[in-house]
Amino acid sequence: MDTAVGWHLVVRLVDDRVLAATPGEGAALARGVARLARDWPLLTWSAADTHLHTLSLGSRVAAGELARRLGLRVGQGVKGGVRCEPARIRPVRDQAHLRNAFWYVLRQAEHHGVGSDPWRVASGLPDLLGLRLLEQHSAARVRAHLPRVTRGRLLEVLGWSGEGPPEVVPVEVIPEAVAAALGRVSWRSRTALGEAARAAGVQLALRRARPGEVARRLGLSRTTVRRLAGLEVDARVRRAVWGQVAWRCE
Repeated sequence: MDTAVGWHLVVRLVDDRVLAATPGEGAALARGVARLARDWPLLTWSAADTHLHTLSLGSRVAAGELARRLGLRVGQGVKGGVRCEPARIRPVRDQAHLRNAFWYVLRQAEHHGVGSDPWRVASGLPDLLGLRLLEQHSAARVRAHLPRVTRGRLLEVLGWSGEGPPEVVPVEVIPEAVAAALGRVSWRSRTALGEAARAAGVQLALRRARPGEVARRLGLSRTTVRRLAGLEVDARVRRAVWGQVAWRCE
């Protein structure tokens, strides 16, 4: 059935262990899937404890190769060498099926009653909403192939109103929000993107607290705070970091 609208893939390990048992494993899974989404027609994905669901476009051959690579990312990249079972690959029959499968994949945590990933680290939902800076390809594909999917509905699934940061922001939440926007567990990335994300966080903190207080509470020197305060930050980076802060403060 190579003429299917899309493909619903399910990947799990041979011993059925939890895929992302720690925040670090969840972040590694997100980075691995994001790398595949750059070259493969992935719409979205989500892990619910023991298994990973993905929804993809393209041919059956492409779906099979994507499933193989996902298995490698999960088994070798995240779990350090555990093998995956052969993936289940199911055809998506028509547009209505594609739309229903999209929401089914994103609601895996609720479907299985799993509450161990409240910030949706092991899910493509943050990427679709611009809350993570790993990749933009899936969001563009959703806009093209699922035009009835709205930001409001995605926010409803996420459980956030979409409002901006409050007037009072706990400065201590900034590092966690920056790390989440980067798809990392630490905000101290040495990349240019990491520097920009830290700058976005510091600039938000400076709207709510004095430089000395920001430096002290974030464990930074005043020189670093001044330098980050003066950096020009891309709007996409600012939206991701400030959105992560606002979500955590709601």
